[in-house]
Amino acid sequence: MKNEKVFPLISLGIPIKNGMPYLESSLKDIVKQNYPNIELLISNNCSNDNTEHFLKNFNFKDKAVKVYKQTNVLTALENFNFVRSK
Repeated sequence: MKNEKVFPLISLGIPIKNGMPYLESSLKDIVKQNYPNIELLISNNCSNDNTEHFLKNFNFKDKAVKVYKQTNVLTALENFNFVRSK
């Protein structure tokens, strides 16, 4: 709770579909951050590349991470709005 007062929560949302070429470098940059109160919200929009496997095995270190797996394909805007609503 002390961190929440000193360091407000920053939520980072990643709506993704078949984004493996960019996902690894993006996540590595995020986990390098030393800001102590970050949450990461990822919405996997029915990717058919290696995204799901990669997310299950990525070392998010001490970051708060929530991965949502969509069961129906959303438009890019719907996936963005889904992440924003979380």
